[in-house]
Amino acid sequence: MNAATESSGEWTFLRRAWLELDLPNGWKAEVVAGTMAVSPPPGPRHDELVDAVTKALTGTLPAGWRIHQRFGLRIAGEERIYRPDVVVIPPGVPVECPKYVLSSHARLVAEITAQDNSIPERTAKPKAYARGEVPLYLLIDPWDEPGPRVTVFSEPARGTYHRSVTWAFGARIQLPPPIDRDLDSSLFDAEDSRTLEE
Repeated sequence: MNAATESSGEWTFLRRAWLELDLPNGWKAEVVAGTMAVSPPPGPRHDELVDAVTKALTGTLPAGWRIHQRFGLRIAGEERIYRPDVVVIPPGVPVECPKYVLSSHARLVAEITAQDNSIPERTAKPKAYARGEVPLYLLIDPWDEPGPRVTVFSEPARGTYHRSVTWAFGARIQLPPPIDRDLDSSLFDAEDSRTLEE
């Protein structure tokens, strides 16, 4: 058996296991690098931020666009399935299966960092979402130093985002196309509305 066949067999098994997995409420499973990683519920503050992001986006998106919390996202062209905190999908997008959508069909993905493990959201996931052709990646980072920040990654090409802009919580965040609207991050409990870097 060659490496490609073995990899395909592992992926088929992991994908089927992920689809059939029945986890307790709040737990999350992701398929990454030939393994399945299972994470416990992140805590009430995280859930509050997921709801705040969803609420902020609800008044921002074009008519008919759908917002999903913790819907599966299969990375196009890769053997990976992530469970972002928020996935935004335009009307008419084909859902590959009842539990996930292909990353190239999503228009925005949002992740909220965890206090004890923020590395995947800050490093691995921006790269994967860029490779998966997600136009906008919204990183909400309440644990960043010197304070809570929101970063918008855009312009994916050749496996990386070529633009990122970071604001302190409380700013009116500019979401570039394909959404092309402002997002009110004051709903995230912010105090400072300065743009931190570009």
